[in-house]
Amino acid sequence: MAECNCNIMKVCQKLRHWYCLIVTNRLWHTLNTLALLLLFSCLQAQTLEPQLWPRTPTATLDTALLFGAVRSTPAVASQALAPPNYTVNAGDGLFIGIYSQTYTSYQLTVTPEGKIILPRVGELEVKNLTIPELKARLTAMLSKTYKRAEVSVALVSLRSFEVEILGETLYPTKVRVSAAERISDALAKSGVVLRTASLRQITLRRSNPDTTMQLDLLPYYRLLETRDNHYLREGDVIFLTRRVDSIRVVGEVRYPGSYEFHPSDSLYRAIAFAGGVLESAYLDSVEIIRYTDDRLSRKSLFVSIKGFPSNANVPLQRGDIVVVRRIPKIFPEETVELRGEVRFPGIYRIEPKKTRLLDVIQAAGGFTKEASLEEAAIIRPSAARTLDPKAFVSDNPDDDDAQYLKARMRERPGKMSVNFKTLMQEKVESENIVLEPNDIIEVPRFQNYINVIGRVIEPGNVEYQPNLTIKDYIALAGGLGKRADEGRISVIKPNTGDVIEASKVKVIEPGDTILVPELPRKTWLQSAWEIFRDGVVVIGSIATTTLVILTIIRGQ
Repeated sequence: MAECNCNIMKVCQKLRHWYCLIVTNRLWHTLNTLALLLLFSCLQAQTLEPQLWPRTPTATLDTALLFGAVRSTPAVASQALAPPNYTVNAGDGLFIGIYSQTYTSYQLTVTPEGKIILPRVGELEVKNLTIPELKARLTAMLSKTYKRAEVSVALVSLRSFEVEILGETLYPTKVRVSAAERISDALAKSGVVLRTASLRQITLRRSNPDTTMQLDLLPYYRLLETRDNHYLREGDVIFLTRRVDSIRVVGEVRYPGSYEFHPSDSLYRAIAFAGGVLESAYLDSVEIIRYTDDRLSRKSLFVSIKGFPSNANVPLQRGDIVVVRRIPKIFPEETVELRGEVRFPGIYRIEPKKTRLLDVIQAAGGFTKEASLEEAAIIRPSAARTLDPKAFVSDNPDDDDAQYLKARMRERPGKMSVNFKTLMQEKVESENIVLEPNDIIEVPRFQNYINVIGRVIEPGNVEYQPNLTIKDYIALAGGLGKRADEGRISVIKPNTGDVIEASKVKVIEPGDTILVPELPRKTWLQSAWEIFRDGVVVIGSIATTTLVILTIIRGQ
């Protein structure tokens, strides 16, 4: 019997072993299948929707592109304008018209050998010929076949070819361009030029003839000067270096900023790169801040460019800062803006340190009947203070820093303390403040309602009635809702933003907001403790009562 039980145990162990192998094997196959499906989905998504899988690396400071990662599209060469003195070469499309006793026309493509083949005439070498030269050679050739033949030649399409871009790029690349495109076109179409690339030290290597040129393209981008922005040819290689030196032009110019420096730069050239001076520029004293010879400090050079005399166009050095200052007190901003419930809202001119609030209100025709003087305010942008809450770190909400932060958070930035109601009804002159440029006077519409929000049945606006209390307005809003904290009801004043306890509010005014907060939610631990505590109290009371009853019974 024991031997039989042992055999049964061995069989069970083998069955369990095989079962585990089967389950593990199935799990392995399942994981393999899921991996293959995921790989197939990725390949399918990459094939069908390549835009979802960008190949361009994430742009960082070192890989940010100068012209952006644009997709280059093949240019339609037939729509491009041929450059002056354009020379014909392999791939160009030509239209040839022959006027003789009859009219004959041909549309031909220059062969890779640089020839065109005319029916019944033969081959003609056209490589590196301009259109006038091609016309003259074709006329001479056709005079042997046609009498008094007139020939017209026109370009139908321009050849395309590849140029190489190397150096300060995301990666070396080749760009297909047409013969009517320039260096700037190739750089823009490539989509690989880094932001750190120099536009003033570009090297162009040309194979026919074998030449190397140093080019400056910044005048093209800033001033549309095409002197160094050459048309491209077959075999051209563009090499970009890293930008190193710079100058700055700041102040009253159209485009202040930093510009790459070139040894040929002068003061007028730098100002031209910055878009020229503004009307407000003080030209009598333009400052050039420059390093001293030992490069350990700076010095200032003042130049008058009024009338732009040639002797004031001083050469610049790397690191120079050109400062074009503003004419003092030019274009003063002596206006304020009046918004809201006045007869004629808009912009009004003021005399600084003289014009007062009442002067502008009277110029605007006074307030309308719907104006809310309680909520009217003056906002002074120049007096607005920026506040960083992170600068006030405190665990105690009652200390000075916390109280200051609360007060600042409730304050409207730049709001001046003016009581319009006291000014207009009681004529208190201290409220008639002197206005400053860019002040904003806001007069909102009178709100003849009370806003009831929070844990009420129907939160919203309730029409104002003078004799109603806080409870009356809550009742008109449907009454208290579930989990309403009746002991913490408060009133928020519209103009100051003050939050006042309901028990301390004597009068409800139009525009007030009644806030009914929600009871704080307790954690499960707090609830469990309260149940446990109440249970202990009840059990203790029952035990005490039982003990008293037993004592009385035993005493009898």
